[in-house]
Amino acid sequence: MAPYHDAATKNSSTAAELVVSVLRENNIEVDALSGERCVREELERLLGRRREENLLPYSIVVYLGHGSDETWAGQRDKKLEPLLDRENVEKLRGSVLVGICCLSSRYLLKESIGKGARGALGFRDVVYLAEGVEGVRNYAADFIRTFVLIPFCLAKGYTLSDVVREFKELCEEYASLYKKEKLAFFEDVGVWMKMNASSIEFEGRPDVTMDAKVVS
Repeated sequence: MAPYHDAATKNSSTAAELVVSVLRENNIEVDALSGERCVREELERLLGRRREENLLPYSIVVYLGHGSDETWAGQRDKKLEPLLDRENVEKLRGSVLVGICCLSSRYLLKESIGKGARGALGFRDVVYLAEGVEGVRNYAADFIRTFVLIPFCLAKGYTLSDVVREFKELCEEYASLYKKEKLAFFEDVGVWMKMNASSIEFEGRPDVTMDAKVVS
């Protein structure tokens, strides 16, 4: 799920498109809600259809966009509105939830575990995203790579604790690279990478994977 209505969601929706494309190329079934389709009723329509057809819950539900302590934000006419919150998060019971957005793990993902999610992964603080610097480095692409690493690792069967470790290591690699090469604005951008690394966390059992069959 990825809204697209401002500069930040331009980059996060680019990450979402990449994730959807690669997963489909690897024969993983994906339902995608993007842009103006990223609204509450569309999400609940998909979930209702799965229930009506007696399908298993989604293995993983990934959101890239704006978040708060209690909400993942959808959009309507380029305005933010609640897409997922405490009132409908229980409809994702049985899934692993991933919130690549600010403040996602402070309340909502904790709430999701109590309401039947198998696991959850998100960020307890603000998520930083740098823009590219012409002639220096496309910093935005680096941050996007760290974000898409999360669903890719889950798709490969990594556990939640493994995904957190891999994300932290990649962020630290980029921060070290910027410092070593003394790129423009390397101090600020390196700090943002490290802030993201320190903010990521998971809820639930550390050995949870995307595939429910892997968990005993």
